[in-house]
Amino acid sequence: MSATINSGPFVSAGQLMVPFTSGTNTPIPVGSSEFNTDAGPSLSYQGDGILDCRYYVQKDYGAGRQGIVYAHLNSPYILSCDAVPAASAATPVNIAAAAAIVSGTPMTLAAASAGISTAVPFYPFKSNTLATANIALDFGFMAAATNAANDTFSINGTVTATASSLLAASNFYPGQWLVLPNAIASGASALICYVVSVSGTTITLSAAPTQTTSTQMVGTANIPNNSWLGNPTPAGAFPYLAGGLGGFLDPKQSIARGVGIVSTSGGTATLQIQGYDIYFQPQTENITANGATVVYGNKTWKFIQAVVPQATDAGHTYSVGTSDLFGFVVRTDRWEYTNEFWNGSFITAAGPATTGTWTAGDQTNPATTTTKDVRGTFQPSARGPSATPTGQVANGTARLGLFTSIPLYNLTSATPFNPAPIYGVVPV
Repeated sequence: MSATINSGPFVSAGQLMVPFTSGTNTPIPVGSSEFNTDAGPSLSYQGDGILDCRYYVQKDYGAGRQGIVYAHLNSPYILSCDAVPAASAATPVNIAAAAAIVSGTPMTLAAASAGISTAVPFYPFKSNTLATANIALDFGFMAAATNAANDTFSINGTVTATASSLLAASNFYPGQWLVLPNAIASGASALICYVVSVSGTTITLSAAPTQTTSTQMVGTANIPNNSWLGNPTPAGAFPYLAGGLGGFLDPKQSIARGVGIVSTSGGTATLQIQGYDIYFQPQTENITANGATVVYGNKTWKFIQAVVPQATDAGHTYSVGTSDLFGFVVRTDRWEYTNEFWNGSFITAAGPATTGTWTAGDQTNPATTTTKDVRGTFQPSARGPSATPTGQVANGTARLGLFTSIPLYNLTSATPFNPAPIYGVVPV
């Protein structure tokens, strides 16, 4: 379709459309609105802009003449993350417990715990082949209390670190498909079911978990509701919510965090972390131990598939766990284009600061196993690759808010053939 210029205005009314009542000067809502399951939010390619009113625009003069309509970018303000990370630890052990290592032999990964979910089904980026994540970091959008063989679960404001249990329950709606990892007693697979009803803080499911827990993580599935044509059944986790035809990345499910390794005194082997980023793109990172001093990686992860030693060291033990390094969902090139909130406080100092460290997306192309995160990171405490921050560590109650504005060049330069200006280079 070619470019079109006209005088407008354009109105996307969605479910507000009602019949016009004759004999009046204004529409009066009569009867029901026009039914449209695809209504809102609207989608646009490379954003939109505000016209410069000092210049006229010639009618029907748009096609094939780039740059003739003068405007200002209505810069999008992206909410990257709005969630409560699970607690970190001074000694990283929640991904792989301390053990001697053998070159090329993956370490034994840890069982499910707070912030660690296992056996999560998912589809890798642009793949139709279902995979299973051995470990998912900060999976889903909240935790809930479940009882074995009971098809309801309750929302607990303390567990979910929300101000209100009713507010937490508002994240659910009838027909919503969910993924509950570790809800099955065998632990071999996740429970995939949909919401039957929401009553206050009680959620009724189409199937019952077989484990009793107060910290059951809950995430969304790759089909948003059970009203799709043909009633297909979802098979994997997908951190997106439907809005009309749009599928929007959910900031409550967008925690991607770094990892750290530590050894006993004298251990200097390299461990290779293998897994996937927030978009389920595969990546790897080599981290070299420095004895009993924790060494933190520079990349952020959603799924960990393996920790593979690059050398044999039977004389020392090594362990791996999460850090307080968190990733953005779009590429950040300058601190001034970002806003970070941690534990209710707005971070006001640029770059490395006592309250947090921001790091730009690494544009090294191609990426390597030692380059930094391709979209950029924020580190609120000293538990990360920068030793500067002295803020509070992740404790399971501190909320993380990451916001980013996309600069003009990045927005207008990103295409399907070159998404790097917005999403960073392809991770390795």
